[in-house]
Amino acid sequence: MVSRLSELLGRRELIRNLVLRQLKIRYKSSSLGFLWSLLNPLIMALVYWVVFSSIFAGARGAGIEHYAAYLVSGLFAWNFFAGSISDSANAFVGNVSLVKKVYFPRIILPLSAVLTNLVNFILSLVVVFILLFAWGRPLGFSLVMLPLLMLIGFMLAAGLSFFLCCLNVLFRDVEHILQVVLFAGFFLTPVIYPYSRVVTTPKLHLLYFLNPMASLIVCYQNVLYDGVFPPPAFVCVPLVFSIVLLVSGYCFLTKVEAMVIDQL
Repeated sequence: MVSRLSELLGRRELIRNLVLRQLKIRYKSSSLGFLWSLLNPLIMALVYWVVFSSIFAGARGAGIEHYAAYLVSGLFAWNFFAGSISDSANAFVGNVSLVKKVYFPRIILPLSAVLTNLVNFILSLVVVFILLFAWGRPLGFSLVMLPLLMLIGFMLAAGLSFFLCCLNVLFRDVEHILQVVLFAGFFLTPVIYPYSRVVTTPKLHLLYFLNPMASLIVCYQNVLYDGVFPPPAFVCVPLVFSIVLLVSGYCFLTKVEAMVIDQL
């Protein structure tokens, strides 16, 4: 593993070029370019705000002041995760000629897909900060937690991507199943509704902890929307889960890599 990681670090220039290439392809022939990465979630937030604001906003609802601010504090983080998973699942299938004809650590392909979405997410945070400031939300010292939360999100997405890019080659139905799972996962994660309104029993609390993105999104909302430090348990659970997933995903990819190449 150490030798493989050293090789991966030695190919950092290749990773950088792949990320830049994916960013250029994503916005090629687009008049607005990167702005689409901001407009799409903002339009989604507008739709959810129109539909759910009367339910979750106000003192008689969930007690969420500035519901639109609450939405953007978690929506961009979820989009980073979902976009990373969707793009990395096709990392091998969409680069067949590259995988079969040129030698390089194949783990670079799903990793570059996740890094591309991470770059978009980091840039979008500037817009999130501006919106939260405009809506009067407290951006305080708790922002020092953001790098850790982004690292956890990156490890979660990367770990899953290592599994999915291989499984999507071996079982082509994975790509279609994944879209259904992500759609369901969005509504099982407290992005458009407050965690406190649905987790009312110990069983539901345990069920939500089994979804590490639920804890992570709550942490983002604590830091960005509330301006406070998240509870340690909400940070530790996804952190431990992400480390285990990253290591196991890496081991799985290296074990089935030869089989995947043959299948392609």
